[in-house]
Amino acid sequence: MRWLEPTLNSIRGLLGQAPVSAGLSVQRSIEQVRQAMLDAMSFGGLDERHHMVVRRIFFAQDIQTLWYARSDIMTILAEEVGETQARETLGRLSRLFDHLLPEARAHRPSRQPR
Repeated sequence: MRWLEPTLNSIRGLLGQAPVSAGLSVQRSIEQVRQAMLDAMSFGGLDERHHMVVRRIFFAQDIQTLWYARSDIMTILAEEVGETQARETLGRLSRLFDHLLPEARAHRPSRQPR
């Protein structure tokens, strides 16, 4: 069935789907994002709400779920380390999503206060 593989890859290309090897790369990137988010949440004194967010990140099935977990991370970090440091951390995390999300959900830099 090796003769079928080039045909399937070309069909995937026509349908806009990436070949399987690109899928593995995306999965590796998702795991890197997940680990960075868990690292950002790793500080002492976690209460039940924090554990819920950590579980949500840990068990996220796709990049979109991780993207939407950023708001919970921001809220928790702002309470724990202050808003300035939380924004810096969230900015670093947001950059990890580059080229992993559909265009409509891509990270847009926030406007800086004047």
